[in-house]
Amino acid sequence: MMFKDGGGMDKKFVKTLDKEAKEKYLAIVKNKNLTKAQAETQLDAFVQTLTPEQKEKYNAMKESRQEHMNKLKAKVAEMMPTFSQQTQKVIREIEAILDDKNLTCAETRERLQQIRKTSPKETQNELRKIFRSLKGGKKGSAQVEGRFDAQKNKFEVPFNNEFEGTIVDTVV
Repeated sequence: MMFKDGGGMDKKFVKTLDKEAKEKYLAIVKNKNLTKAQAETQLDAFVQTLTPEQKEKYNAMKESRQEHMNKLKAKVAEMMPTFSQQTQKVIREIEAILDDKNLTCAETRERLQQIRKTSPKETQNELRKIFRSLKGGKKGSAQVEGRFDAQKNKFEVPFNNEFEGTIVDTVV
């Protein structure tokens, strides 16, 4: 799982690091050539060099992100039966790409964009329905932190590279 400096939770964690540790952390999370698995491995090794308090903050941040991802996946799974077979197939393809730890974030984003461009209009519309729900379009639905960037015509989740190129990014 990759993270980047710039989100609320990352900032809290990064603030606990000295200059050298911060540079090491950022070198890992901003390295676009690392696969998600390589980044995770390097982050795990990096975290072992930290103080117990820093490890605790990092692990809390990582756990919170995983919980957030699980909520997003659960919401998509809940909505799945309401979609056409074609859209369900596309969602499964998207999930497989997101779960592939042998891809870099850039490769993930590229593959998701390709799916977006080649999906039928009906599927794109149904994916937008997921997007609206994930960003809190209905009362009581899962809320996604972030903002809608009208120039890019997409919802941006600032705290995590893992969300870049995700279904949230893909559907608009």
